[in-house]
Amino acid sequence: EASQDNYFWVKRVHPEDVSKVIENRNRIFLETQDQYWEDEYRFLKANGEYAHVYDRGYIIRNAEGKAVRMIGASQDISAMKRSEQQLQELNTTLEQRAAELAASNTELERFAYVASHDLQEPLRMVSSFLQLLEKQYNEKLDDKAREYIQFAVGGAERMKKLILDLLTYSRTGTEKEVFLPVDMQSVLENTLQIFAPRIEKEAITLWVKPLPRVYGNQMQLQQLMQNLIGNAIKYRKDQPLEITVDCMEEADRYVFAVRDNGIGISQRYFEKIFIVFQRLHPNNQYTGTGIGLAICKKIVERHYGQIWVTSTEGVGSTFYFSLPKTPPEKKA
Repeated sequence: EASQDNYFWVKRVHPEDVSKVIENRNRIFLETQDQYWEDEYRFLKANGEYAHVYDRGYIIRNAEGKAVRMIGASQDISAMKRSEQQLQELNTTLEQRAAELAASNTELERFAYVASHDLQEPLRMVSSFLQLLEKQYNEKLDDKAREYIQFAVGGAERMKKLILDLLTYSRTGTEKEVFLPVDMQSVLENTLQIFAPRIEKEAITLWVKPLPRVYGNQMQLQQLMQNLIGNAIKYRKDQPLEITVDCMEEADRYVFAVRDNGIGISQRYFEKIFIVFQRLHPNNQYTGTGIGLAICKKIVERHYGQIWVTSTEGVGSTFYFSLPKTPPEKKA
């Protein structure tokens, strides 16, 4: 009867699994004194489909240690196996997409770098010849011609700024250096020194709280702070400007805030402003290339942080960015 039961079981184990399962059982029964048995295999159900089962049991041995009987139970784990397989397939797909994205980003950075360098030389030539034209033929030009030349020179200058910003954006995050301690208080002081003439001339009020040390790239964090404070100064209203810079400490990160009482931003643009080339105002109203906040976003994300904005149109904006307390390589 036991032989018939064994034959019934063997006949229903999947052909690809049966030899492995029998080998495992024989090893435990004959070569060890183990009292417990467990294995996974595919077993034929009454409906003709194979189920993944988890088989476990207690081995009863006689006085000599020979296995004489096993008491156990089998559990259908087909659903769990399907989930594991789907998860594995998803992970494989994600790894492929990540590799494709990395290759795409590398190509984009290389293109932006080469294009930016190649574009600068003909742009310099255009600007130089326009200025030369104005200088040598000044007496023969009427006011309209001079105005046209100024438009062209201004366009060339904006194009130069756009190329330099694009180059900065493509370079951000390409270096793989180890992050070092950075004193954000010094970063802020250096930034305020850069803007000191405008701060004094425009009577800007600053409220600054002590800032901590973080880990990162000093040059990039300097650029981040410079862009945010520069934007606060640029997008001001016709009333006295106030800028506040402070920091809040959380469990595993610092959250920095640059707050102003400027023109503000509509909520529908909160995500758009961090995308390359996205501008909300015409050139004749506010200058810029639409890359500054995209650079900020790239810098913060490279430092394993986040950047976001809260704002009320006509009242002011607060730009927040977070930085981890510990170096990325030491994070759990």
